[in-house]
Amino acid sequence: MPVERFSWTEPQLCSYDFKLSEKWFVYFDYTDHLTHRIKRKQFRANINSIKKIEDRLLQGNALVAYWKLQLKTGYNPFSENEDIAITRPTIIEALNSIMQLKEATCGDRAMQSYRYIIK
Repeated sequence: MPVERFSWTEPQLCSYDFKLSEKWFVYFDYTDHLTHRIKRKQFRANINSIKKIEDRLLQGNALVAYWKLQLKTGYNPFSENEDIAITRPTIIEALNSIMQLKEATCGDRAMQSYRYIIK
């Protein structure tokens, strides 16, 4: 039987014994058996903004279920683009793109206001 190249641990919720003062997160380890690299991934989403233990636990378990599904459907942190900063637009480029989109639907006065705010 061939060995799988990638494996992962089950996503788990780290709740620090249900202490609301600590930052909760979901974590798992992802292993590439060909290169023997291991990545530990942590995800917080909006878990820590929730103030009640029951609600935070519910949200945390939903995040665990989400990452289980992502892993089963092929999520691979090793295939993520390492040079992601290069592909993201700068703030100026993003604002210019937004302004081009707005020109089609906004009047002159609104465009003047947008240009003033951007400056």
